[in-house]
Amino acid sequence: MKNNVYFSNSTLLGDVVFASTFNANFYPQGHDSNADGVLDTNGGWADDSLNVDELNITLDNGSKWVGSATTSANVDDESTASTDWYDVTGNSLYPGVVTEANAWGRTIDDQVFQSGVFNVTLNNGSEWNTVNASNIDTLAVNNGSQVNVSESSLISDSIALTNGSSLNIGDEGYVGTDHLTVDSYSTVALSSDDNSSIYNGYYTPSLLANTITVTNGGLLDINVDQFDDNPFQTDTLELTSGNIADHNGNVVSGVFDIHSSDYVLNADLVNDRTWDTSKSNSDAWGFGLKAGYDFKLGDAGYVTPYGSVSGLFQSGDDYQLSNDMKVDGQSYDSMRYELGVDAGYTFTYSEDQALTPYFKLAYVYDDSNNDNDVNGDSIDNGTEGSAVRVGLGTQFSFTKNFSAYTDANYLGGGDVDQDWSANVGVKYTW
Repeated sequence: MKNNVYFSNSTLLGDVVFASTFNANFYPQGHDSNADGVLDTNGGWADDSLNVDELNITLDNGSKWVGSATTSANVDDESTASTDWYDVTGNSLYPGVVTEANAWGRTIDDQVFQSGVFNVTLNNGSEWNTVNASNIDTLAVNNGSQVNVSESSLISDSIALTNGSSLNIGDEGYVGTDHLTVDSYSTVALSSDDNSSIYNGYYTPSLLANTITVTNGGLLDINVDQFDDNPFQTDTLELTSGNIADHNGNVVSGVFDIHSSDYVLNADLVNDRTWDTSKSNSDAWGFGLKAGYDFKLGDAGYVTPYGSVSGLFQSGDDYQLSNDMKVDGQSYDSMRYELGVDAGYTFTYSEDQALTPYFKLAYVYDDSNNDNDVNGDSIDNGTEGSAVRVGLGTQFSFTKNFSAYTDANYLGGGDVDQDWSANVGVKYTW
């Protein structure tokens, strides 16, 4: 049976208990429909949704509820295994219940097929103050609504907050969920000073969620004592933007605020900023100067000692981020000095064709200066060092104007990341 209960501008005082049982002809562990000794169906109605009772409570337009929400539904919590599902799929979570259908009996999933599901929705400034222990399937908190959990516990398969809503966990309050979503400037505030009570062991720490997604300006605010032990626990914390831009074209990510310098987060942290774009302009200038002299060795050989200097100077790039971080004077200057010698010998085959093997040896000194100021602190990223470059190559001239060449070079130094290089190309002169 489907039960939809709607409260508008109303007050609900007291606990709500949702009781559900499997249909008479539904077999949670399977049924042999053709007497061949093999289980092949779960029976019940052909439409799975008809095998499930529902209670959907909606509080709207500033309604308020003080009480608990509990579910009393049929679920095979002793030997349920996914191999028992013949024509149904899981509709609820029951941690540790799905086991292997063998002697090992190891936990393999937390999905179960339950006879009934209990869903709670708060809309438009509504409020739920929990008492005692609540256990439901989904909780949706929308449009400035709030849920307050203090001296009580709340467990729900999923909890989603949207549009400036809030979940407030106070003293001796415990919340457990598979997936907590804090969306569109909503807030989850944890300010519990005591996480050791009769609920300890069931919902400790105060907030336990397999996955927490904070997105689009949402806030996960952990305002606890400096030395509180493990106030919340999660496997994955997602601080994302949702890739949704506001009316001004800005994309706002979720925020995690922990009021403790001692807290250690033991979780996978996900932070997507796929909408981020940036643009910066800077001016730079450079120069290069090379001088040498060709010494002829007979009619075919040559030796050319040379020296060169080159420089690149880039102006600073100043900018400020939306969180007020200021970056100033991000300049880059580079000077390179080189002393070397080139030598080669030309073998002439005809008037136009010739082969020239050559050798290169050079000493290189590089001085790069890169510094910037971040929030008034100067960071120097400058590097300098020297290296020796050795190269061998050959060039073949097909005509007076057209030639092809190939060479290999080795650069040896203390901090050289890429020591070997090779070049292949063609030249055309006129």
